[in-house]
Amino acid sequence: MQRIVSLAPSITETLFAVGAGRNLVGITTCCDYPKQALKINRIGGFSTPDARKIKSLCPDLVLAADFHLHSGIVGRLEREGIKVTVVKAGTVLDIPDAVKFVGRLTGCTRKAEKLAVNLKRRLKAAQIPTEKRGGDRQKVCYLCSRNPLRIARTGCCADAFISLAGGINVGRKFSGRKRISLRDVVELNPDMIVVGSGHGRVDDLQSYIRHSRTLRNTRAVCDGKIFRIPDDILSRPGPRAVKGLERFVQLLKPGRTK
Repeated sequence: MQRIVSLAPSITETLFAVGAGRNLVGITTCCDYPKQALKINRIGGFSTPDARKIKSLCPDLVLAADFHLHSGIVGRLEREGIKVTVVKAGTVLDIPDAVKFVGRLTGCTRKAEKLAVNLKRRLKAAQIPTEKRGGDRQKVCYLCSRNPLRIARTGCCADAFISLAGGINVGRKFSGRKRISLRDVVELNPDMIVVGSGHGRVDDLQSYIRHSRTLRNTRAVCDGKIFRIPDDILSRPGPRAVKGLERFVQLLKPGRTK
């Protein structure tokens, strides 16, 4: 039986989705879905995989994400004698091909092909074609955290979701800045504020937004358009990420109030 180590939550989810989860012998501390993954050995963090631990598991296949290639982690592991295969999924639109790639690597081709077809169909149905987006697009602010204040900017997964769903990510204006303030957000006056739910912070963030004296005059707060989306389906380019796009499409429908 193949022995697999996954260096990313999205890859772990994909392996289980195509039927290869039973072959996993090592995953990162960030891999928490599905529940079956919680019983698997940990080989370090997403950005800090431990080469010694990986070697001790004697894997036949080590799968990494684009991040690991661009950050030099793949090179470091290969210098330690660990052969690494990169699963490329830069955007949500790349996910069906990534699923098929993982299926071929693990001998789960049939299930992977079926899943990829389903995901591609859902992606096509969900995204709003460029020519149909029009000029009256809603401005969206995706709030990641309050302290420090972090919002989705150019190039992140949430930015792509907002654009594909027909919205405008106000965070793009701040892509070249290290720090932003609530007053910066107020100046852009978003029509909608979306909070990433997870890690026990969502209720605090939503309450803070609703009662913030700084934000109370924004269109989003005045209209009650403060929503939540699980942050793991927005930040992980795996099979569940399609739900993130579908959720944004629902939220951006005209007349949506909850």
